[in-house]
Amino acid sequence: ITITGASLTATPNAVVPNQTVNLQGTGWTDGGAATINAASDASVISLGGATTGLRATGTAAVAAINAGNGSITIDNGGNWSAPVVIPMTNGSMGGGTQTLEVTDNGGRTGSVEITIASRSLSITPAASGLGTTVSVEGSGYPAANSSTGAATAPTVTMTYYYGSSSKNVATFTPDGNGAFAGTFTVPLDAGIPSDNLVKSSFSYTPSGGSATTVTNTVSHSIPTASLTASLSSGPAGTVVTLTGTGFKAFSTVSSLTIGGVDSRPAPVPATDGDGELSTEVMVPQLATGSHAISVTIASTTASSNFSVTAASTDTGVQSGVADAIGAPVGDNLVRVFNFNNATKAWTFYDPDPDLADANTLSNVAAGSVYWIKVTADADVTLNGTLRSLYAGWNLVSY
Repeated sequence: ITITGASLTATPNAVVPNQTVNLQGTGWTDGGAATINAASDASVISLGGATTGLRATGTAAVAAINAGNGSITIDNGGNWSAPVVIPMTNGSMGGGTQTLEVTDNGGRTGSVEITIASRSLSITPAASGLGTTVSVEGSGYPAANSSTGAATAPTVTMTYYYGSSSKNVATFTPDGNGAFAGTFTVPLDAGIPSDNLVKSSFSYTPSGGSATTVTNTVSHSIPTASLTASLSSGPAGTVVTLTGTGFKAFSTVSSLTIGGVDSRPAPVPATDGDGELSTEVMVPQLATGSHAISVTIASTTASSNFSVTAASTDTGVQSGVADAIGAPVGDNLVRVFNFNNATKAWTFYDPDPDLADANTLSNVAAGSVYWIKVTADADVTLNGTLRSLYAGWNLVSY
């Protein structure tokens, strides 16, 4: 006669806390009188050696075992099956491979190894500016489960920690597999730059125990603001396009200096919804050499450099405007305007032959400033210098 040991299988055998597994046993106490989870019987069900949330000998029937139907009856052949909810305990929250062990009231014991997923928290991107949207994903959290005896899935709170402050930025409820996904917004009052923490937290109370809070943490950084200039050098009067990133969104420029000279254009520019800045400025009269360009927005400062060169020695009247500007710009040219500060008079040039007699601007001079309107973006050489013109009006020092 061969007497086999009690066999136990679990489906699925990879789970998260508060998820249901279906147990199936063969080779248990036969005869039809043996039970598991009957009130006051000697049966035991434990996870990782602990009966918390499951079944200790001599206790009342547990709702998380057998879907609240009380006793599990073992048939004449020693076979049985029943669902069991993996409890939320300090042990199950730790994840890893754990032993689920069952003993029937006839003293037969069987066990099965189950794998409890470890919690994972991730965000994308890991670095972004103030007010940006960050995606967050979590897995291995306690599952939502409507089965009898299962606990209510905990609410997971996402908190952003920066400097001495913190702010709750989102809440999520895990799904039936213990996963969640969503987004949050980076607080607008965080520092630039700064290295910060994003923490998930939820609380649970194990059977017979006290409330416990569980956390997971990932890092998020806010990068340094940056500033670049479209040109690295040129004489005083050169028009430069400044591009900034990493500033606070929808904020006006509080300071813009070149070589310490206030160079803010009017109207005062502001950042867009992504904290980016784009504005044109004219280099003031400065000594030749390298000078700092500094922009401050909402207490955040970024810098670049510009080298002031000597003005062109060719200060006389150039060729006619048609040759000096019209020819290199070509059909892209719409109109040229110039304001003479001495006479307080505007003059203009329009390449349309029908307006030839109306034109009042005939010549251009090095060092003078002109408004040039073009139909499309283009790079052209004017007075020996490569210039980037953008669709619409461009302020250019010739």
